[in-house]
Amino acid sequence: MSTQKLNFNFNLLSFFEANIPIIYIQTNDFYNLDNLINKLFPDIEILEYLPDNELLDFKTKKSFGKIKLQNFLKLILDNQNIAETIVILKDPFQINENNISQFYLKNIALKKLYQEKYNITFFIVSNSFKIPVNLKEFISPLQFSPPDFYEILELVNKFQSTLFLNLDQTEIKAIATSLQGLERLEILKKLIY
Repeated sequence: MSTQKLNFNFNLLSFFEANIPIIYIQTNDFYNLDNLINKLFPDIEILEYLPDNELLDFKTKKSFGKIKLQNFLKLILDNQNIAETIVILKDPFQINENNISQFYLKNIALKKLYQEKYNITFFIVSNSFKIPVNLKEFISPLQFSPPDFYEILELVNKFQSTLFLNLDQTEIKAIATSLQGLERLEILKKLIY
């Protein structure tokens, strides 16, 4: 595992242990981030909230149904005791458009900081989330690292073997080098075209 990935893992765990109420993870690579979160937090209940208002069990992807974000946040705020739980909000554009959702998130964050048995952490996962001014003091940002050279090399090798391409190692390394710095999804798009 690369140093960059280890630093991200360490920072995410540190923020979580430091009781940071809201952690903003900037990425489009939901697939790899989901796998990482599953590995880092195997014994913690995790809920996932999608932009289409669907609430899921993160680990099983079983749907609990649809609920508006502000109604979901109100339910969390009204709850007096919450066991260790993570809520992942994926591309939550509603927060920037809705002051009520911001109000609920701010009050949930304050409640987490000052009430011992209220243990909920939000992960906002997006590549284009703008942190609202009134939530800045409660949000710590993290950049999810793009794949390192060896991970890219593995993707290129899988791609070439799937399509039965005859590329030598020099060509594969050149392709992998040209894709460095891109996120996994962008790499796959480039390989397809």
